Amino acid sequence: MASAMIQACLVLALCGALASTCQGAMVYGSTLRESPSIGLGGNLSDVARLQKDQAVGDVLIVSSDTFIVTNFSYTGMAPSVHWVTANSASKADLENYMLLNPDRMTMNYTMTDLIVPVSSNVSWASTNIIALYCTQYKALFGSVDLKMAMANKGMGMAPSMSMGSVSTGGRKML
Repeated sequence: MASAMIQACLVLALCGALASTCQGAMVYGSTLRESPSIGLGGNLSDVARLQKDQAVGDVLIVSSDTFIVTNFSYTGMAPSVHWVTANSASKADLENYMLLNPDRMTMNYTMTDLIVPVSSNVSWASTNIIALYCTQYKALFGSVDLKMAMANKGMGMAPSMSMGSVSTGGRKML
């Protein structure tokens, strides 16, 4: 857990998330309020329905209003794909999604590091999953279960993810 928190702080420092830029992309100001969700994350996966357009990457909550996705790959072929949250990754729960970020994912990403600002109406305390979801065709491209990550954190287990080396090169801002 400490390792994930140190990496999250390093990412914030490198990207200047307090109101600066990261390789030319604006990083929205972060309030950095204490939250038990900071440092939670996991591997973006959809083991229930593997498909050629599945997204891969490692998700990490780095502040009260930002998460990052490292080593993110996605074809960008679906028409209306967004970062969303819901009670779970079940089809029924995803019908009642809430947008984490209003921007659509419209391009091809290959091993890219993303910085994703979260809408002001979202609270990590009420966020159970982070998912990449096509709202038009109701297709799930990958998700991270934050309740499971919180349970692992409570048991002293490290997140099941690898952040790799952290650098400012190659970062993109939604």
